Amino acid sequence: HSHAAAALAPDASAADGRDIVGRWLDDTHSITIFRENGIPYEENIFTDGSSGIYELVESNTARGLRFEDKKGSDFGDHYIVAPSGDLEFHDNEGMFKTLPSRDSLVP
Repeated sequence: HSHAAAALAPDASAADGRDIVGRWLDDTHSITIFRENGIPYEENIFTDGSSGIYELVESNTARGLRFEDKKGSDFGDHYIVAPSGDLEFHDNEGMFKTLPSRDSLVP
């Protein structure tokens, strides 16, 4: 008759062992990058209610943490999470978009 379960945070993302790297909001969806058991993932939740989770590969760069799809990209697409918490979108041409950190969404 343990009462430990009642002490868990109501926010599922905090309770299920996710280490949240950051959350960002785009025009069409939210992006959450998190680690679970040391493996980085990207979760996208779209305005129509659909969602997807993709395994990432993480590395350190001078600009910040780099994340890219484990399957790779023909265009060199990857994210950089800057020290400010901003999410930078990069491809072979360089950076083409930035989203400000939405840390305020994290309880």
